[in-house]
Amino acid sequence: MSIYLFVLSVIGRVLLVLLLIVLCLVLVILFCPIRYEAKGRIRDPAEHEEFELDRLKEGLFGSFHFSWLFSLIGGGIGYPDETTFRFRIAWKKFTLDEIKQKREDKKKQKKRPDNEAQAQLDADKKEEETAKLADPKPDREQEKKKEADPKKEESEEPRKSKKQKEKQSRKPGGKKWKIPDPFEILDRIQEKIEGLLEKAESTKKTIHRWLKLLEQESTKRAVEEVLKVLGKVLRVILPKKWYLKGSVGLGDPDLTGTFLEAIALTFPLTAGHVAITPKFTSIQTDLDFEAKGSIILLPVIVAALRFWFNKDVRLLRQRIRKLRAGA
Repeated sequence: MSIYLFVLSVIGRVLLVLLLIVLCLVLVILFCPIRYEAKGRIRDPAEHEEFELDRLKEGLFGSFHFSWLFSLIGGGIGYPDETTFRFRIAWKKFTLDEIKQKREDKKKQKKRPDNEAQAQLDADKKEEETAKLADPKPDREQEKKKEADPKKEESEEPRKSKKQKEKQSRKPGGKKWKIPDPFEILDRIQEKIEGLLEKAESTKKTIHRWLKLLEQESTKRAVEEVLKVLGKVLRVILPKKWYLKGSVGLGDPDLTGTFLEAIALTFPLTAGHVAITPKFTSIQTDLDFEAKGSIILLPVIVAALRFWFNKDVRLLRQRIRKLRAGA
């Protein structure tokens, strides 16, 4: 009896240790932030009278990098050097192009048996054709039939004359000339008009149903919940530190002033982050951009679950499915 209890206690301790390891992994995944960094630069400080896109591309640089789980997982993309997205899991590195190439290779391997079978059929057909060309017996048999039935050749002449008449009665495009029936044209026009009226009526009913859905109180509450969730997710995702500084000239004082007005409208969001010196009389660009941030998965998952299991949102999803099914 004591041996059984000892074995059960060992199994229980092992299970407890495994449970603690799984719990630690889950907590690390939920609370370990995904860190990201984005950088950009446009270098065209010399004054110009005309805008040239090629010159602007030469001074353009951008990069994006991220890391997760204490840099165990990472990746990034850049311009103009690293134009394909690259990933890294521990010591293994691969790119997005390599993943696509592997998928294409797998598809080709699956299609190979069908291609081989088709190639075999083509080879068999070629062998049959070569065998027919090598055997002159069918031509001799046809000549004997022609000698035996001279009436068939005579009957073919009136057929040829009929075909020539048909060709003459056709239009230059190769189609027979046919006088259109006005009643048929009117019937087709009437059918098209009736079809358009039916579509207009169905779209009118669909719009009325959607408007009726939007007017309901549960739909309004669901939209408010969506906006709340989006606000929380954006607060988690958006970078905490970022700046945009430099000088910009658009060559026209009015256009440059309009550009500055647009930036001023976003002052509550850009205060302390944007510092741009305008150049009113020349075309030049000298800008630096940098953003750093981190994303913790726990608040994002909580917000998503709250949104998914919300009563009003669930009811709205069901009604939208019904409307789509009815449409």
